[in-house]
Amino acid sequence: MAPYLAAFERAEPGKHHPAPWAPVSNGMAFDVEIELHLPLSLSLPDWFDRLNTVWLIAALLRLESQTPLMVPAITNLPFAQIPKTKEAVCFWPIEMIPRRLFLTEHRSLTEEHLGWVKKHWLAAGRLFDKNQEFNAALQAIDHASWNQNPSLALIMIWGALERIFCNSTQELGFKLAAFISTFLSESGRERFDMFREIKRLYSERSRAAHGRMDRELEHAQTSYSILRKVLRKIIEDGAVPGGDDLEKRLLAHGLPMQRGEE
Repeated sequence: MAPYLAAFERAEPGKHHPAPWAPVSNGMAFDVEIELHLPLSLSLPDWFDRLNTVWLIAALLRLESQTPLMVPAITNLPFAQIPKTKEAVCFWPIEMIPRRLFLTEHRSLTEEHLGWVKKHWLAAGRLFDKNQEFNAALQAIDHASWNQNPSLALIMIWGALERIFCNSTQELGFKLAAFISTFLSESGRERFDMFREIKRLYSERSRAAHGRMDRELEHAQTSYSILRKVLRKIIEDGAVPGGDDLEKRLLAHGLPMQRGEE
């Protein structure tokens, strides 16, 4: 599917551009490998519109499979019927710009990935509709790899983590590291190592925000992986973590390190 045609006369109001048309070459093209059918009868309580439902399923597939799949267009008819039909066919271009950053592992899409999305898409959609922090974080991780600049992607990813885990700017780096490591790992050496790594990455995020950055793509990839783990766990738990609960879990086993040792 090549996305663009050039017309040479202005269209009249409410009408298509008149012929002749010419295909725009040497640009983007897409091979459509998968078709997602959204029935007209779909009606869910506490839900959002159909276009965002398509985006949600695509975003969850990208999150779980770590593949750069895209939704280049939405149509009103199945693709197989379009060459044979005499009905008016509508194409709505959606995701037409290739992903710029390689933040993921580019795996193949498997039945296990599809099964995970099948199991969790309803719960994820309801969280997306009701919880602003989860909504912003899912959009952030999905949009980060469209960005051309790793530093901006890094800032976007950590902004999402801040919204989920911290509602205060005091000792932000320490709190983020403590809460995220508590959320993702059990107490012990694993949590301690994660705490140290998150503190280091957050310092790199601060350097990126002020234009002083080395190994920016590597830091963006590692930060992407952390946000991905957080979002997968939130979806599987069916809830966004609360600060009080995280503080109890953190203090039940002691802080990962004493503040004087930072």
